[in-house]
Parts: sequence; structure tokens; C-alpha cells
Amino acid sequence: MIPMNEPSPYQSSEMAPQNEVLLTDSGYSIGEGQIALAWFLFVVVATIGGAVAGAFAGAFIGGVLGGLGQPTQAMRIASALAGFFAGLPVSWLTFRWQVRRLLAKASATSN
Repeated sequence: MIPMNEPSPYQSSEMAPQNEVLLTDSGYSIGEGQIALAWFLFVVVATIGGAVAGAFAGAFIGGVLGGLGQPTQAMRIASALAGFFAGLPVSWLTFRWQVRRLLAKASATSN
């Protein structure tokens, strides 16, 4: 039995910073702070960029269908689909940007 005044053998006094790339036994790992920042930037840029791209695509499709005399319900559905599909590339490019940024940080510290 361990006396109460001695530290636990399971306790570690070393606290690694959470916002830096950390060295582990299997290589380099990215801290939680960097992951949270990457996720935040992804959400903000993808949401705003996707909304702008979707608005332009939806407005274009709505204008074309309105000029052709299509019913409002058809314009609403077509504009929503066009907006969704216009936002997908923005989301993909933002995701790639964040993943590359994190991988670049991890590889820069491993050299």
C-alpha cells in the first residue's frame, strides 16, 4: 500500500502544451488547440463561402427559371439544389486547406 503523503505512481508532473505539435512514441501528433482552431476556421470559411456560392447559384437558377415562366415551387427546389451543390466545392477546398495546414505543421516539426 502506498502511503498517503507520497505521489501516485500514475501521476505525471509533465503537462504538454495543448496548442503545439507534440512528440509521442509513434511520431508527431497535433495538439487539441490546433485541431479546434482548424475546425473553427473550416466551419466559418465553409459556411460563409458556401452561403455566398449557394446564393449566387440559386439566384442564377431562379432567374433563369423565372424568365422561362416556371412555377415558384420548381424555382424554389431547383435553386435550393443548385445552392447546395455550389457550396460543396467550397467545403471541400476549405477542408483540404485545413488538413494541409495541419500536416505542414506536423511535418515541419518532424524535420
